[in-house]
Amino acid sequence: MDQVRADAAREREEITGRLADAVARGQAAEQRLADAAAEYAQARADAAREREELRVALEDRARVLEESRAELRERAERELTAARAGLRDAGDAGPDTPGRARRGRASQQPGDQASQ
Repeated sequence: MDQVRADAAREREEITGRLADAVARGQAAEQRLADAAAEYAQARADAAREREELRVALEDRARVLEESRAELRERAERELTAARAGLRDAGDAGPDTPGRARRGRASQQPGDQASQ
């Protein structure tokens, strides 16, 4: 009977040890899970912050590009207006202008005389 009690006590100790190991492994797994969850939450927060920084940077670039495009458009319109005014002024100067004389000569046929 003492042998049975000794075997039962040894078996209880063995089961208690395995149970303690299982509890420790479960707690370690829970800790790893909590650590992973915290790391995931930090990664999401970092990603959200980076997305916001990129969004702001892209908006700034878009604004600068739009301003540059508007300045280029205004400059092109001024240059076009100036070029048109220059062409009008050249046309208003009359047939004695070099541009008119060239056009007049270009329309003559070979063998035609300029004095006719």
